[in-house]
Amino acid sequence: MRVWVVGRAMPSKQNNLMGSFEFEQAQLLARAGMDVCYFSVNVLSVRDLKGLGYRYSFASPVKTASFNLPLGRFMDRAASMRMAVKRFRKLADNMVKKYGMPDVIHIHYPTLWMYDAFEPFQKKGVRIVATEHWSQVMEKQIDGAHSENLRDFSKKSDALICVSSGLERSVRELTGTKRDIHVIPNFVSSAFSVKSEPHKGFNFICVGRVIPIKQFDKVISAFIEVFGEKTDAVLTVAGGGSDFDKLSRLVADAGAYDKVKLLGTVPREKMAEVMASADALICYSVYETFCVPIIEAWMSGKPVIVSSSLPLAQDNNDERLEKLVDHNDTETLKTAMLEMYNDRSRYDSEWIAAYANERFSEQAVSKQLTDIYQQVTRINQ
Repeated sequence: MRVWVVGRAMPSKQNNLMGSFEFEQAQLLARAGMDVCYFSVNVLSVRDLKGLGYRYSFASPVKTASFNLPLGRFMDRAASMRMAVKRFRKLADNMVKKYGMPDVIHIHYPTLWMYDAFEPFQKKGVRIVATEHWSQVMEKQIDGAHSENLRDFSKKSDALICVSSGLERSVRELTGTKRDIHVIPNFVSSAFSVKSEPHKGFNFICVGRVIPIKQFDKVISAFIEVFGEKTDAVLTVAGGGSDFDKLSRLVADAGAYDKVKLLGTVPREKMAEVMASADALICYSVYETFCVPIIEAWMSGKPVIVSSSLPLAQDNNDERLEKLVDHNDTETLKTAMLEMYNDRSRYDSEWIAAYANERFSEQAVSKQLTDIYQQVTRINQ
């Protein structure tokens, strides 16, 4: 089966790995035996100044076709979306000439795309599948143009996917659609597994971009208050972002260098090793559409402390996996940290990892996507 995967960008250090989820799923499909090409059109991010213009790679296992012209906000949204349509069509025309028409085009973050880019292919029998990930859809904070895009995909695509049940609810509320919407999570690499990395004490870890909605500052303050006198508990924060200097000042002011470790941005290939050295993950975010670090922790056999408002926590509400806390009440966070520290032996790492593998492994997600592709292409026959 020939599949085109459409993502936001080619992930790179220059664009903070934007497009990683999409490109990794393209690689997953290639490992499943599909003929895959990854497309991206980036006309917004001024952070990525490499690879300007049209670029192609025909190497295995995933061919790529991209256009990069970082205009930032010099172009209004409607104009940038129209430009993206034109650039995608040129990329697509060249790939069709070389390899033929795809069976399926799978668009990630469809709310960012005008359906006009893909409708001509659908009229020729290509099946259109879309997966929504975007947090602004989850929070129902999209503008008129994006709302129109989402409604078009809800009405016209052959299959519609969301990465969480909470996101599915938001899509239904925004579009009024009654159609079937599949909930398929992001997958996590098999590099995350139960490993016994020797370390002293008890290591809580927070992972993600250091931005206000993650509330890492509140986690640090709560941790210091609870464990200030306990010498064997530490907190590690893995991630960089706009609040990093704020966190550094917070740790310095508390004199907590020996208790709180700020790692900054951790390369993806190193994250499994960092997770293996932890005992529990804390995710105290105000909201998340999915939250991959929770799955990475579970795949590694680690329990989590997580905001009860997050869809992933709601969908997998099991005390053997997690402790739920109120993201508006740090007292619940303090209590949960202390209980997990004192009751560490109650969590079965092997059971947690097996639970996660059954639902979030490469094999589990690949099978769900393959089933959908086969279903929509059979309809066309």
